Parts: sequence; structure tokens; C-alpha cells
Amino acid sequence: MIWSSMKKLLRIGRGPVTQFALLSFFVTAATTAALVVVISYHFRQDLLEREWTFTAAYVKKEAHSNLSASHFLAPHTPEAQARFTTFYEDVILMPELVRLKIYDAQGVVIWSDEPRLVGQRFPDNEQLKGALAGRITVKGEIGERKGENVYEHNLSLVEVYVPIVFHDSRVVGVVEAYKSPDQVFARVRSIKIIVAATALLGASLLYIALVYIVRRSAIRIEQQQEALEYRSHQLAVANEELRGMQTQLIATERLAAIGEVVTAVAHGIRNPLANIRAAIQVALLHVPLESRSSAAHNLANVIQEVDRLEARVKELFQFVEPTKQRQLRLDLNAVVTGALQMIAGRLSSGDVKLVERLTPGLPPITGDAMLLQQAILNILENARDAVLPAGGAITVITDFESNGSHGVDKVFLDISDTGPGIPPDTLRKIFEPFFTTKPKGTGLGLALAKKFIEANDGAIKAGNAPDGGARFHVTFSTSRPA
Repeated sequence: MIWSSMKKLLRIGRGPVTQFALLSFFVTAATTAALVVVISYHFRQDLLEREWTFTAAYVKKEAHSNLSASHFLAPHTPEAQARFTTFYEDVILMPELVRLKIYDAQGVVIWSDEPRLVGQRFPDNEQLKGALAGRITVKGEIGERKGENVYEHNLSLVEVYVPIVFHDSRVVGVVEAYKSPDQVFARVRSIKIIVAATALLGASLLYIALVYIVRRSAIRIEQQQEALEYRSHQLAVANEELRGMQTQLIATERLAAIGEVVTAVAHGIRNPLANIRAAIQVALLHVPLESRSSAAHNLANVIQEVDRLEARVKELFQFVEPTKQRQLRLDLNAVVTGALQMIAGRLSSGDVKLVERLTPGLPPITGDAMLLQQAILNILENARDAVLPAGGAITVITDFESNGSHGVDKVFLDISDTGPGIPPDTLRKIFEPFFTTKPKGTGLGLALAKKFIEANDGAIKAGNAPDGGARFHVTFSTSRPA
């Protein structure tokens, strides 16, 4: 109960502070108890010694006033007995003094308030022997009955043995005073209570102050630790933002440099390409009829290569130019279906199987249909190139991802193939501009796909499917379906 009250008072919780509080509580309690016992014992001994010393001094004073050595040497004379009686009447006036016996130098009772003891000797009385040797002795074992107590009914008295010495420094006798210890022991008990209460109060104040100081220190340390963790988190966030800005700045500077080069090269190439194409078309009109078939085939191949080169230049322009988009509500399945129709002819020309798993009733997304179709076409062409020339399958899946009551719901597009997959070193750089593993690739297809998807608030991840082959996972935020 005391410990629970302390906990409520100091608001001690769990942890190191509680352990310190418990340990200091038990240490303080043990120290206080030890101090109470030690101090009380010494107070008791000192008080009893002062009490018995005072009693002995009073008895000696009265003995020197009323008696002489001759009275102890001839104790049975009427004068000696009268003197002993007078001595008894003076000494018994001392508070708490109850009875009195007088011994001669041989330990024989020569006077007593109990006449039946006169003339008896008690050789087993160690306190009497000590007094005959010149020491003040005290028998404090209350309740113990000895030979000289045969006629006594109250055994709760303290016996003080006082040696009587006159001018020749020889013990001529011993006075045994019976004193009631009630008031002395009451004072001892009072002192014990005062010492215990004082020690308990001091220990409680010390314990409360100590635990309070430690608790405040612990709270301050926790606050400083929380502040340090918060600042560390802020620093980590700022560092991450700085890295992102640095990466973005480097990419922007790189794209700006590439853009300048691409613009200059593209403008220098497109005009000659247009002139070449126009010249070939005019040449077709002047080819003789007898050789038109073979010449037309060769010139058509030239036109096809010119168109392919024009398409590559167009891709370069699309990559370096800012994305212009129209934000419309779109059905992802419709966008995917349109892209599949565009690439269907190229897939059918090779041994490529297309597997469609489009979930109907998907919630709408917001974006530019033309840009998204171009991005999906680039991913599908990458998948087609991965399975050729051996052939294989491309799986296209759309579905809805619910995040419950937390976050934003999403729809996703998953495109996977049965090709060789993406090596780890390639996976890290797969969306970087101009990075390619194809002999005739430009390294812009997947970079454009990522650019167009992120421009429409989407996200794309590349990886490997569990059964092998590459896998591209595209997600778009959407509202919850009705």
C-alpha cells in the first residue's frame, strides 16, 4: 500500500526509473531500520547507565551521610541497626526506589527491609561479587528468581548493587537497591518512538526527493532523446529530399544537354530525310515500265527505312519535349484494348501468343489516352522483342486494388512475358534514357513509357515473374467503385 501510494504521488511508471525507485526504497528502508535499531540501542544503554549511575551516586551520598565503616564491621549493634534504618528511610525517598538490602564485606545480609533475609549469604550472586570487587553492577533480567528473591512477589524490579567505600578505599559493604524500571523503560520507549519517527520522516523525505530528482532527470533525458530522434528524422528527410533534388537536378541538366543535341541533330536530319523521300517518290514515276517491279521494290525499301529513321527522330523529340497531356476520365480497359489492337499485327507475324485477362467494370482513371496508349505500346513491344525469335506468350492483366479504409484505391495493369527475364544489373538501369541491350535499340522505349505513365499520375515497376520472364506492373490512383 505504501509503495502504491508513492507511485501515485511521484507518478512512477515502468522502466529504469521504477527499478531505481524500488531499489532505493528497499535500501532506504533497510538503512532507516538499521539506524533506528543502532541509535535506539545506544540511547537505551546510555539512559540506563545514567539512571543506574545516578541511583548509585545517591545511595553512596546517603551512606556517607548516615553510616561509617564501623557500622559494617559491627552491624548487629543497636546503634548500627538504628543507623541502617535511618539510612533506609532517607534512601527510600528516591523516586522509583522500592526495597533495600545491605551486605557486609563477606556478602552476608546485615540489614534488609525483609528481616528473614538477615544473616543469609548468596554465593551464586554474580552481581554481588562484582560489587564486592568495587564495581557498580546491575541485574536487569526482569522476572528471573534467585535465592535472595525467595520472599519477593514483584520480580519486575531492577537490582542495583552499590559498593560502599570510605576513606581507606576498601569495600566495607554493598547496598542492593530495588528500583522500578517502569518510568525508565517508558522513557526508553518514548525515545525509540521519537528516533523511529524522525528517521522514518527523514528517510521518506530523502526518498521522495531522490526519486523526484531522478524522475525529472529521466523525463528530461527522454525529452532530449525524443527531440534528438525528431531532429535526426528531420535531417534524414531533408537529406533524402536533397538527394532527390540532386538526382532530379542532374537528370534535368542531362536531359537539357541531350535536348539541345537532339534538337540540333533532329532538325539537321529531318529536312534531308524529307527531301530523300520526295526524291524517291519522284524517281518512282520515271522508272521504265519493264523494270518498274524490281525498282519499285528497292525504292519502297528505301522509303521504309526513311520512315523508320523518321520515327526514331520523332521518339527523340517526344523524349526531350515537355509532355503535353489532356486530363480526361478514362477506362483503363479501353486504353489497353486500343494498344493491343495497334500491336496485334506485329504480334501475329511472329509466334507470339497474347493472353488477355481484363477485369470488367474497373473504376475510371484520369489521364491522356494517347500518351498512355503509347506507353503501353512501348511495354508490349519490349515484351514482344523478349520472346522473339523463339516465340512465347505475353499476358496482359487489369484489376482493382483496394486498400480498405486506409490510403487510396488503385487499378493496375500487369504485363508479363515468357522471355529470359531481366538480369539484376539491367533491372537497375532499365528505365534510364538511351540504355538498351538490343543491337538496334535506341534505349528510349521504356524511358518514354515511364515518363508518360508518371505524367498521368501513375507508377511503373519492373521485375521478374515467379515463373520466369519479365514483368511490368503499372498502377493508377482511382476512386472506390460504386
